[in-house]
Order: sequence, then structure tokens, then C-alpha cells
Amino acid sequence: MSKAFTRENDDAVEETAFAKAALPSGTRNYMTADGAEHLRRELAALLEQRRQQEQDADGEAAQDELRRTNARLQALSQRLAEADVVTMSDGPADEVRFGMFVTIRADDGTEDEYRIVGVDEVDLEASGISWLSPLAQTLIGKKVGEVARFLAPVGEKSFRIVSIRLPQAAESN
Repeated sequence: MSKAFTRENDDAVEETAFAKAALPSGTRNYMTADGAEHLRRELAALLEQRRQQEQDADGEAAQDELRRTNARLQALSQRLAEADVVTMSDGPADEVRFGMFVTIRADDGTEDEYRIVGVDEVDLEASGISWLSPLAQTLIGKKVGEVARFLAPVGEKSFRIVSIRLPQAAESN
């Protein structure tokens, strides 16, 4: 029988339920307090979704959806259990660190702002970049006015650190 007509096993459902971000061996899963709270809210919503699915779990499609929800719940719970939540102090923002926002200016004058976050929090639309990314690794430890050189796929880029700031409470959610 062709593979196209066989049922995928439950392991395949679990693998796609939550694409675990790759961490180098021995690396801690750092996460901002904002990111951990976001995952906790998602977990609570999924628990409610599962309760509803269990009540309406008639048919194979409904059972498949319930399996996906359960796999996502399990994976999300594991990620939260493994997270090393880093809380930001109210101290000076004089050096780029995990959880901070940093504004950089390229040689052509364009400015971009990024927040250095955990691998489970990466959100390019919200300018969240992983602390393990080459750009973040280049920026961490730099101070306002310093130049950071970054080897991009298109060649070396230079950025000047324009500002560094802690997240505000309104930006956390």
C-alpha cells in the first residue's frame, strides 16, 4: 500500500505540535518573564480548548484534533518546565543584555530596534531576536556609541548602538 494511504502515527502529531527551537547541547533555555507569561496564558487557553474538545470528541477528525492539542500541551508544559526565566532589573541600561531593547543604526543611516529574547519568544514582526542569533551575539555587551560588526550572508555589516533600554510594562504584554 502506498504511504499516502497510511495513517500517520501519533509521534508525527507530537513532532509538529510544537517545533522545539534548537538549543546547543548544554545551553540553558533562557526566557524573559514576558515570554514565560505568554506561554502560561497559551497553556491555560489550550487546557480550556482541550476540555471543550473532550466533550465534543466524536469522530476521527475530532480525535486527531484532541491528540494535537494534547501534544501541544505536553510540549508547552515541558518548555515552561525547562525555562530559565530571566527577570530584568530596574538598573541602568548601559550595556546590551538579554531582554533589553537595542536600537542600531546601519552605515546607510537606517535604524532598527530589536529585543533580545529566548528561542521560544522569537517574533520577527515584533523585532524579537534570539539571544543565540549571530546578530544578538554581536550586540550583547556593547554600549551606546559602540560599533558592532556583524558578518551577514551578504557580507560584513557595521552598526552603531544608538540606544539601549529596558522593556516597559506596557510592552511586556
